[in-house]
Amino acid sequence: MLISWILLTYISNGVDHYLPNYITVLGGSEADIGWIYGVVMLIEIPLLLIGGVIRDYVGRRKPIVTLTSIIVLAYLIYYFALNPLYILLGIVIQTFTSLYRSALMALISDI
Repeated sequence: MLISWILLTYISNGVDHYLPNYITVLGGSEADIGWIYGVVMLIEIPLLLIGGVIRDYVGRRKPIVTLTSIIVLAYLIYYFALNPLYILLGIVIQTFTSLYRSALMALISDI
C-alpha cells in the first residue's frame, strides 16, 4: 500500500494540474475539456454512495489497497495518451477508483 501511495503522489502531481492543457495539446478543444469533466461528475456522484456500501460489507483496507493500485495505472494512461479519448478513458478509470474515498475518509476519521 505504501508503494502505491508513493507512486500515486508523484504521478498525480505531474498530471492533475496540467490535464486541461494536455488535452488541448493532444488536439482537444475547450468543449472537449468541458464534456470530459462533465462525464466525470455524472459518474462520480453515485460511485461515492456505492463506495460507502461496499466499505460496510468488505471493510476498509481491501478497497483502499486495490483501488489505489488501479488508480496508478489510470494515471499511466495519461502519459501514453495519443488523443483526448485516451484521456477520457483514464479519467473514467480514475473516477471508478473513487469508490475507496469513503473508506479512506472513515479511516482518517478514526485516527
